Amino acid sequence: MVYTATAIQNGMPGADGGLVSPCFLPVFRIAGENLGILAPLVSGGTSVLLPRWDAVTVLDATGIYRVTTMAGTVENYLELLGLLEAADGPRPDLSSLTKRGQRPHAYVRTVPGSTLIAASLYEWAVEAMAPYKVPGIELVEVFPMTATGRIRKTEPAERARAGALPPGTASRTRPAQ
Repeated sequence: MVYTATAIQNGMPGADGGLVSPCFLPVFRIAGENLGILAPLVSGGTSVLLPRWDAVTVLDATGIYRVTTMAGTVENYLELLGLLEAADGPRPDLSSLTKRGQRPHAYVRTVPGSTLIAASLYEWAVEAMAPYKVPGIELVEVFPMTATGRIRKTEPAERARAGALPPGTASRTRPAQ
């Protein structure tokens, strides 16, 4: 089990500072023990022990303890998303969950002569989407292509990881040379 927890920690980018994970899975089951207890322990992190699954408590703990990762069932995540989308008041701070470069980022291809500006797309996204879904937006005139005519996906991903476009910003890029 410690081997599994070590593999989990080694496979997670940004886990060097230690995982902070809420544990609401039953610890008498292997997944609860590995993901909720051992993985944070092996990484030098923190396990936030919760007595049972409760979506509101998990969201509160995420903000209070700066949770970096969590494991749950599809139903758990659907309930969390439902709470976030239905929230009328202040939204919980989930920025700790996305600190490892997992923010959404959109590359939008424009046609020549387009008057589209990234700021207007970003404003639309802020109004139409939940805050955790709002991407950084970058307009491009051409996508980087491979020799076989496919979009080279690694180049935009590397640029986003390198911080070429900080989350929540919008810009226009030059056409590829």
